[in-house]
Amino acid sequence: MLKLLDAYELTPSFVGFVTNDDGYPKKPDPTAFKAILQQYHLAVTETLAVGDRDIDILAGSAAGLLTCLFGDPLDGCSADIHIRNFDELSEYLAENSGTIHKRS
Repeated sequence: MLKLLDAYELTPSFVGFVTNDDGYPKKPDPTAFKAILQQYHLAVTETLAVGDRDIDILAGSAAGLLTCLFGDPLDGCSADIHIRNFDELSEYLAENSGTIHKRS
């Protein structure tokens, strides 16, 4: 994951990471998402879970977050938002800054 972020020059956009080495249960368990929220003092209502797999969306949803499927559509995956590329994601975030709301 870090190599991919480096390749797209996105690493500076992040203040921290949770990886397999941190010992959290695997997704779709929401424990890692909840730990990030607590560790970085993030409000659920201002946080978007972005993932490219159904287990990412399930974990984000179980943590009470608005979810965004990134990339190609997946059968049976019901994210709140579907975005196909980084330009769309950047545009969405710019247009919705401060207005992300908890799932109902």
